[in-house]
Amino acid sequence: MARRARLRSNSQICHVLLRGTEKQDIFMDDEDKKEIMQILKGKKQDNAFFLCTYYIVNNHIRLVIREATNDISRIFKRTATCYSSYFNKKYSRPGHVFQDRFKSETVNGERCLQAVAGFIRQNPEKAGIADINKYLWSSWRDAWQNTGLVEDIF
Repeated sequence: MARRARLRSNSQICHVLLRGTEKQDIFMDDEDKKEIMQILKGKKQDNAFFLCTYYIVNNHIRLVIREATNDISRIFKRTATCYSSYFNKKYSRPGHVFQDRFKSETVNGERCLQAVAGFIRQNPEKAGIADINKYLWSSWRDAWQNTGLVEDIF
């Protein structure tokens, strides 16, 4: 049976989740987290998308993006493929890194955007991972501090 097509957002803003297979860790150290950020930076060249906010924890990454010249499926297929190649090579392992394809939800309207952004902003702290003001792998410190949502953080 074929997968259902993704819903397209009128605002072109999406909340995206990439999770490790069986919720296993896919970011073992800071180098891995830096790598996924470098891949995202590389994929957004030519204004393919705008990154509004994100956080990275050991077993997943969440982002809010606004599509520009590329659609979300193309962006994250390429991102997941690049990161999987890096991860499998670094850790000498075969197979899938990510659980299924990435998950996404459309974000339509300012109210919805603020709710998703608030969730992403607070999640590492609510999960007991870190004090959000000190956590390095979130856009909170760069983009959120009392300024609201930014258009593009890198």
